[in-house]
Amino acid sequence: MGRWNWMALLALVAGCAPLSDEPFWALDPIYLEPTSDGVYGVQSWELFSEGWGRAFHRRHYLCGFLVELEGTPLATPCEGCTHAWSVVTTLGDTDCDPSITEDDRYLSLSAIGIGAEMPDVEGKVPHAESSGAWVDYGDGWITYGWAYPEALDQGEEIAGPDWDGSEPFVLWPAYAWEILP
Repeated sequence: MGRWNWMALLALVAGCAPLSDEPFWALDPIYLEPTSDGVYGVQSWELFSEGWGRAFHRRHYLCGFLVELEGTPLATPCEGCTHAWSVVTTLGDTDCDPSITEDDRYLSLSAIGIGAEMPDVEGKVPHAESSGAWVDYGDGWITYGWAYPEALDQGEEIAGPDWDGSEPFVLWPAYAWEILP
């Protein structure tokens, strides 16, 4: 094999090197249950390596952790929200290295809102009976994704997609977070 062929083979092998196993993507569905004075919930963070962004395959899963949420109603919900809560976060169970869960970004959720479907997430709805969801990580309200009664995931019938304070809700993210250093 000639010198140039070896160099081409080396370049090809180097280009096929595995991607880093450092967290690169994060997905954070939220589960809310009504309480007598607000909501209790769990934000379930799942972290994936860079390869997950190409095929969304479970083999790229690195670790996950739960963030418990205690929410009280906000007097003035976000624009478009019919219900909103200020939340206090607490780190729960994890299989992640402490260096990951010590990052304040994962505990910075300060408010959650539910309301009408939002234009920039229409057409990607997990259930036809979904409504919109917003979150605030301390810098103002942003589009989060969809909110729907948890019963839809079990194939049960529901009265409607709006929060009525009587049943658990799922907030499903429209986007995965790209983790930046």
